[in-house]
Amino acid sequence: KERIRKEVSIFFFFQAEDGIRDAQESRGLGDVYKRQIMDYTALARQFVQAYFSTLQANKMDLINFYTENSILSYGGQEFKGLKEIADKLESLGFQSIVHQIDDMDVQPSPIQGGILIFCNGTLVMDNENQFKFSEVFQILPNGQGGFYCHNDILRLVI
Repeated sequence: KERIRKEVSIFFFFQAEDGIRDAQESRGLGDVYKRQIMDYTALARQFVQAYFSTLQANKMDLINFYTENSILSYGGQEFKGLKEIADKLESLGFQSIVHQIDDMDVQPSPIQGGILIFCNGTLVMDNENQFKFSEVFQILPNGQGGFYCHNDILRLVI
């Protein structure tokens, strides 16, 4: 009898992603990803807290979060640039508003340094009208070490 020998070779290839370089000691690539996500999440939380605190204090000061390139969508209508966004903010009929964020998801934006934020929560207007809402922000670096709101999509869930 002729003996046939079969061999199976298994090769594993690992490649680090470009841009993932870390000076901290790591227990593996997963730790690097987790730290990056936590950084985005921390920035997103700071932005959302500042945004809604400003909304509660003085809705017209929200214009400082936008630039001439920003777009706000509210209830299916689109407002582009500072003038249209300011006009929309001024038209909002409430005198006081309180917010609660129930849930928030964050991802790095495909635009370098940007962050995509999706949040759900509750808004109480003038201490009586309560609405659930969903809002998406895409924030981008402003060139001065901070961020601005490039895209803002808000939907009240009625």
